[in-house]
Amino acid sequence: MKTITLPYWGQIIGLVSKANSTQAATQKTTKQDGRSLFITRQQQASATVLYVLDQQGEQFSLSTTALPCAMQAITKIDDSTIVMIGDDGHLYQTDWQAKKVKKTSAKSLLDAPEHNNNDIGRAVAMAPLQDALAILYPKHLVVWPYQDSQASSTVIIKPYSSSIATSSKESALTALATSSDGSWWQIKREMLVAINGPQIKLSSI
Repeated sequence: MKTITLPYWGQIIGLVSKANSTQAATQKTTKQDGRSLFITRQQQASATVLYVLDQQGEQFSLSTTALPCAMQAITKIDDSTIVMIGDDGHLYQTDWQAKKVKKTSAKSLLDAPEHNNNDIGRAVAMAPLQDALAILYPKHLVVWPYQDSQASSTVIIKPYSSSIATSSKESALTALATSSDGSWWQIKREMLVAINGPQIKLSSI
């Protein structure tokens, strides 16, 4: 087995991938190609980049694309669109070519009027919903409507109450999973979040 080492800076905090299988014309073998995009968190401030990992058969390469700011979470919302949320509270979009990264939100999440969102912390996960994005923070749930590559100016932010899941020893949220139709997401083994228009409903299971 051949070992390949590709250096990068920081700790990987988010990754999305796609695979492409190509059939060789003269052989009955399948060549596996793929691409992964990932973001990292660095302790010391430096140039922030989006890492692009390419696979062509047994060959791997790593390149970078400059980012406008450090990113906190990344997800793919369809076969060609990748969205990230930055330290500045804005949403950013790119594609699998990862040549350009554009801001798609007119307002920052940190400027939402519900409460002082500067204390919301860092996003720990993000996933697509139906015409929206689910963003998980340690103690907050965020639903950000997202259509036609543009974020809505209205953001739904709901503080998480640990009293909903009294059996849980941890009050901070760490992971989420969404349904295939984008109508609900699970944030803990015993909790579901249902999306109904502009409403978020938390329930225990």
